[in-house]
Amino acid sequence: MEDRKQVLLIGGTGFIGYHISKLLLEQGHVVTVISRNRNNKGIMHPNLHYHIADIDAITFQELKLLLAGIDVVIFAAGADDRTLAKRSAYDFFYKKNVVPVKKLGEAMKVNGITKFIILGSYFSWLSRNKPEMKLEKQHPYIRSRAEQIRQGLSFADEKLRVIILELPYVFGVYPYKKSMWTALINYTNTVLPFLFYTNGGTAAVSVMQVAESVSICIQNSIPSGSYPVADANLTWDEMICKFRSGKKIRIIHLKKWLLLPFAKLLESSLRITNRESGLKLSSFLAIQCNTTFVFPENCLQGFVSNPNLLDTAIKGMTEISKQ
Repeated sequence: MEDRKQVLLIGGTGFIGYHISKLLLEQGHVVTVISRNRNNKGIMHPNLHYHIADIDAITFQELKLLLAGIDVVIFAAGADDRTLAKRSAYDFFYKKNVVPVKKLGEAMKVNGITKFIILGSYFSWLSRNKPEMKLEKQHPYIRSRAEQIRQGLSFADEKLRVIILELPYVFGVYPYKKSMWTALINYTNTVLPFLFYTNGGTAAVSVMQVAESVSICIQNSIPSGSYPVADANLTWDEMICKFRSGKKIRIIHLKKWLLLPFAKLLESSLRITNRESGLKLSSFLAIQCNTTFVFPENCLQGFVSNPNLLDTAIKGMTEISKQ
């Protein structure tokens, strides 16, 4: 391969990192992952290099040594919005999503790295485009992702390109593991003639396309910035139909006002145990019951959506959920 890159991938043994490392190795790049533990199930590519370390604990000097000879750094770690943290939740999400980016950025400036790719969340894109929703103020997780972008782009200059990929809901399979969507898939495949869910919808992307978007960033001169990627926009009804392999069902739509008391009750129970969600449940209903779509003109330059690949990813998830 003429333009083979030396890639350091943080979070390379996770769901998304697995697919990124697999694609980049197949393309001829040299990939080293920083991971807390080595995947021992034999599913990782045999040419993958490992450095066992905790990115949260690694020292600046250790990081400088690891970055020697590296061309591209990919941050695919951090904490997602499902995590329940001790109050205040923002401190936790800042430590997991922002501090490593700051640490990496500072070390990369010293080592002369040319490209830094960060996998973020499309909730930050939504926050920028719908300021009236005040999402950063309401949700510790979204605030951390927005701060992650600000921190990452603060390192960008003519020598270092910093690219943040803002990911919506990601669908796909990971060997030997059931999907995070398994519970919802099982719920939607009820034997009853109806089910309850909300109105609204979301952008979605297959994990294979996430890996492809990273490859695009490595191979092309993408300007520093934050870019969403999405294969399709799905209403919740359409997503449920896909989870049911195309079998239709009557969906009774639950209104926001009906769900709000239950959300507040859950928030109260979390406060009693000194815990806090990354997404404030009562405020998140405004997102859940809305159509938070991403359109091609918003997406990463060079990224081509592939709804068929998304369907394949969802089909694989539904098959695994039945095992």
